[in-house]
Amino acid sequence: MLHTRPNKFGGNQVAILHRDGSTTVYSHTAAIVRPGDLVKEGQPIGCTDTSGNQQGRGNHVHYIYYPSGAATPADPAAHLENAKPYSKTVDQSACRSGGR
Repeated sequence: MLHTRPNKFGGNQVAILHRDGSTTVYSHTAAIVRPGDLVKEGQPIGCTDTSGNQQGRGNHVHYIYYPSGAATPADPAAHLENAKPYSKTVDQSACRSGGR
């Protein structure tokens, strides 16, 4: 876990630094993990929220992928050829309690 913080455009954000040096950022996400936590593949990290500039779209997540050493994001599709499908639902009690 790299950080959890608000951002004026994406609202609440959760950023994860991966072993390969890449970073993923999830915007409009209320964290259920804390900075410094080690997260495992497939582990829920947060719940969508209405933070940031929603422009009437309701709850949704922006996923941003930075390859190792990159200062600008890249298209994640080129890096997801072996991606595993995971549940897109989280026990809502984790969202209400902040995951702790």
